[in-house]
Parts: sequence; structure tokens; C-alpha cells
Amino acid sequence: MSNKEEKLDIFKFLPTAFLGICIILSVLINLISDYTLDYKEYIGFGIAIVGISLFFIRVVPNKIYAIYTFLMIILGVFNVVSFSIYHLVFTLNSISFQIIPCIALCIYFYAFRKDIKKNWENIVREIESSKIEQQSKQKINFKRKFEKLSDKEIERRINQGLTLEAITALEEIQLERKESNKKNTL
Repeated sequence: MSNKEEKLDIFKFLPTAFLGICIILSVLINLISDYTLDYKEYIGFGIAIVGISLFFIRVVPNKIYAIYTFLMIILGVFNVVSFSIYHLVFTLNSISFQIIPCIALCIYFYAFRKDIKKNWENIVREIESSKIEQQSKQKINFKRKFEKLSDKEIERRINQGLTLEAITALEEIQLERKESNKKNTL
């Protein structure tokens, strides 16, 4: 599916829309008051406008929009940029967090919960498959290493308390030798 064919999911626009509403209200308040915008507001307004544009122009896939939106909100949460002229901030151990982007982050997690769950499951699946692959490689290496051992030495090593992969390799060698002995006797 190309970028143009991807489904336009308005629900995933909610975090950016929330920040856009905050920006519009801030601009309106700025027009009727003497408040001067800070560099944090200019940067926040700019990256939010880019985020809104990315959603509607569809020049990037949904995944890139999701990542951009997440990074934009995180910048706001940690008080690097601002999306409102009202800096509602709470501090925890000398780290400041803005409340409005925290609300947007909650909306983001709710809007992208299915994608986050699917990506998390993929990550867990990849980790598990890499563990299995690593264990099988270790077992193959142990098998090569233990191939030339005698049957008594294999028994002794099994009882030594080696790693699970080493014991499995030793047991497989024993089983293969027993099967080959049965074939030779027949």
C-alpha cells in the first residue's frame, strides 16, 4: 500500500488536534492581550503545524506520522517546547512536566493503543525467536565440541551440571549413538 492509499484515520489525529486547539486558543488570547510569545511557543506551534500538515497532506506513512506525533508530544511534556501560552507545569525531582502535553500523551496512547500493542507483540516475538536461534546455535556448537567424547565422558559431563544447551547436545549425541548402534546390530 502506498502513502496515498493508506486509510485516513481521524481517530489518530486526536492528539495533534488537541494540541492544535490549544495553539488556536493561545493565538486568539495573544491577539487580544499584551502577551509576547516565547521561543518555546514559536517552536511548539511550528512543529504542531508540521504535524497537522503531515496528517492531512499524507506525504508520509501512518507509522512516521505516529512517531513524529509522539516525539512532538514528548518535547512538550519535558518542557522543551510549548503548545500553549499557559505553562501548566508540575515538577518532580527538579524535572518539569507540562500538563497539556501530558494530556495529549494520554490521548496519543489511547488513539494508538492497537498499533502500540501490535508493535510490542512483534518486538517480544522477535526477542523470543532470536533467543531460540541463539540457543540452537549454542547447541550446534556444543554438539560439534562434544562429538568426539566417549560415552563414559558424555555421561560424566551430563552429570556435571552444564548449561541446558550443552546437556541437550550431549543427550542428542547419546541418542544418535544408541540409534546408530541399533542399526549396526541389525
